Amino acid sequence: MKTSKTQQIPDLLNRAAGWLSVKSITLLTLFQILTCFAFAQATMTGNSSGNNWAVAANWSGSNIGDVVTETVTINTNIDPKIYSGSTFTVGSTTISNNNTLTINSGGTLNIGDATHTATLTTNSNMNINVAGTLIIWGTVNVNSNINWSISGTVIIKGNLVMASNANVTVSGNLQIDGNLQGSSNTNVSVSGNVKVGGNINVGGGSNASACASCFTRGGTCTGPASFCGNTTLPVKLIEFAGEAVATGNNIHWVTSMERNFDYFELERAGKDLVFETIGTIKGKGGLDITTSYQFIDTNPLAGNNYYRLKSVDLDNSYEHSDLIHVEWNGSATGAILYPTIVTKYFTVDLKDELSTSANLVMIDAVGNAMYKTQLSSSLSTIEVPDYIKPGAYLVKIATSAGQRTIRILKK
Repeated sequence: MKTSKTQQIPDLLNRAAGWLSVKSITLLTLFQILTCFAFAQATMTGNSSGNNWAVAANWSGSNIGDVVTETVTINTNIDPKIYSGSTFTVGSTTISNNNTLTINSGGTLNIGDATHTATLTTNSNMNINVAGTLIIWGTVNVNSNINWSISGTVIIKGNLVMASNANVTVSGNLQIDGNLQGSSNTNVSVSGNVKVGGNINVGGGSNASACASCFTRGGTCTGPASFCGNTTLPVKLIEFAGEAVATGNNIHWVTSMERNFDYFELERAGKDLVFETIGTIKGKGGLDITTSYQFIDTNPLAGNNYYRLKSVDLDNSYEHSDLIHVEWNGSATGAILYPTIVTKYFTVDLKDELSTSANLVMIDAVGNAMYKTQLSSSLSTIEVPDYIKPGAYLVKIATSAGQRTIRILKK
């Protein structure tokens, strides 16, 4: 006679206790461990209470999808809604057939997170309506027809791969860090902003309707002229940095590509982040060459200065860069640091400004001091400690003449 699953549980727990050989672990603890394994999968099966994602009755076993280590399945003809004020983070998610996923304004769905790559897979006749925020920390695979309506924000950390007959309407923001791939009849209508970090490849019958500055890409575009002609390849900025020098704040940047480009405006703000234009710099690069620029802000604000670049194309469309920060304290050392892309060592040249107060501090992206040392000679070689992980850091050098902050990249 077969034993039931209920009758098997005590036997399973006893075996588990024997396998672990830990007498202090109770049967209750083991049961909790097994329960965690049982809920590695969450399945939405119902549409009660306004199709609310947060309602346990809509989920098999009342196990709401809300853990990044859980995979989630949305059954056929289920239309989940995430309401304002609700945030859910789950693992890889599969949506079946004839579904509508709605994220209301003020609601957020994370599929994966910064430490867990996850995918979103959809099947036939899918609708995704986002007025809030949807972030997928991996690739989106669309196996059949889909309609996207984005008035909020959608961020895809990987690729967006869509089958035939995909319709995408964006009045908000869509950011694809990887590639955008669509089969035949991919239609994109943009009145907001779409940014594709990689390449675009779409099939026949595809069309894009967007203003020149609304739909940008970082790579190539393959597809009908009506589609690719509506996407612009903006200035490709590969470096943007600044530091205090004796005459002010030295702002410099490098581009690797400039297409249909006219000029830069350098904008500055204080701690209120209200920006004003402090300089206009004419573009001088070709299509695919590396070009360097420099601007000295001879009248910086006392304390914190924030800078950004406004890149203006020939048709007057534009985009802004990320912000950089330079601190001005009324004086600055002429010290230099090289190389700024660091594997293990870098050199600091104090330009004969050595004093007993010469110090160096490495600061991470959130402002933590990761390494400090006193500089004992005018020319010093610094060994980056092994605990410093790859990434961008600020190196602050302070001498009797003033201080200077230089951005480095640890490989």
